Amino acid sequence: MAHELTIGKDGKAEMFFTGDSPWHGLGQKLDNPATAEEAITASNLGWKVEKTPIFHMINGKTIPIESHKAIIREDNNKILGVVTKQYVPLQNTDAFKFFDEIVGKGEAVYHTAGSLKEGERIWILAKLPNTMKIKGNDIVDKYLLLSNGHNGKNSVQVTFTPIRVVCSNTLSAAFGSRRKQREEMENGNLVQIMHKGDVITKLNNVSQILGIIKNRYELLETTYQNMANKQIGSDILNTYIENVFPKPELKKYRDDQSYEKALNKHKDMKIQIVSLFEKGRGNDLPEIKGTLWAGYNAIVEYVDYKKIVNREVDTNRQLKNLNNIWFSQGMQTKEFALQEAEKILVSN
Repeated sequence: MAHELTIGKDGKAEMFFTGDSPWHGLGQKLDNPATAEEAITASNLGWKVEKTPIFHMINGKTIPIESHKAIIREDNNKILGVVTKQYVPLQNTDAFKFFDEIVGKGEAVYHTAGSLKEGERIWILAKLPNTMKIKGNDIVDKYLLLSNGHNGKNSVQVTFTPIRVVCSNTLSAAFGSRRKQREEMENGNLVQIMHKGDVITKLNNVSQILGIIKNRYELLETTYQNMANKQIGSDILNTYIENVFPKPELKKYRDDQSYEKALNKHKDMKIQIVSLFEKGRGNDLPEIKGTLWAGYNAIVEYVDYKKIVNREVDTNRQLKNLNNIWFSQGMQTKEFALQEAEKILVSN
């Protein structure tokens, strides 16, 4: 099975990181956070993409497909996706330049960058100044994650990525349903840019984006603080867990044995989350113990770590976990967990 993380022709992973390696040494380690220029070099992301014609054969004749183009990496000619002719690529260097304007030009704030699936998706993680003080010594750092797709399926996105210092949990910064998030994007409250029209001009609206970032993190800090001030008992905790991870239904399984296996797996998961609620990293702090904030972080820790730790750990699983935490089912689960926690704040 191919690695999720892109491995270049020189055998090096297209990724850099600071601090401890979370992926068994893959990627280039830097002793300190990087500037944009250093990040591009360290993560081997200096390559470009181009749109090229697509052809098909009819009766021995080569006929161009006018409506679509292929996106190809110029350095190795790998096809990353097929797009419409209206699609406008955003080069990696332009994505980094845009992010530099947001987080501070020339500032050493980049903590990791890399590419997944041969370059279909690239990411850049940058740390913002200041922190969110939740309660007592519980601190959350503010990060921004920029991702850009070269496969025709992913837009340019800037994601708010809070990370709890005491446990390194990657929290969710999304509020409400997917429909609500689409509404917020239309109202200018989420940063997502499609690969159409003048992409660079859209990216240059830095002042508006900075306002979005400021407002989002102010709202997040208040929500997290309210969660940390909300004590919950076992009944609310169990309901919360089952709302996020619903109990299996018999009708969805082919036989009683499969259903029983799913029930046992669900029961084991609940036991683990309850244990993390009581003893998870940072949840045993006196000011946090027994709160909705501890319950939410128990689910986040389970999603980020336990679903991998409980199986045989290998490099490929760890790499796939990165995609899960930031872009895939894991982040969706954490978004839903935050949404359910907000309901508890309102209703209890």
